[in-house]
Amino acid sequence: MEFGAAFRANGETFELVEEGEGLLDDVTELAQALDVGGTVSGAFAILLAPMVLVLVALWLACAVLGVHGLLLGRLPGGWLRRHVRQPRLWGAGALLVACGGAAHPTLVVIGIGLIALGHVVRPTP
Repeated sequence: MEFGAAFRANGETFELVEEGEGLLDDVTELAQALDVGGTVSGAFAILLAPMVLVLVALWLACAVLGVHGLLLGRLPGGWLRRHVRQPRLWGAGALLVACGGAAHPTLVVIGIGLIALGHVVRPTP
């Protein structure tokens, strides 16, 4: 197997993007580069990436807050501390929501119920 240099015959370097062109200048070329072909339009693919990042951030927040509430028995931040009466119950619900996702809607519903109970149930003296 031989490897060649990335120089043309005249000694200039090879450029993938010409001057004046950006990555997002042509949506159809980006869609072809991302191999989304005929299944997803290029404009939708560009809109989908930020939505996926937001969902991943929400999932991570649910998981971290759930572990924090379940293991430590308290929640970070002033608003959550004032409004959540049972942090361990709330944390278990947040973990179920994070674990359920779109694959297990029953776990998500049970988790939302536990989060609501965490707000409502008064702590025992």
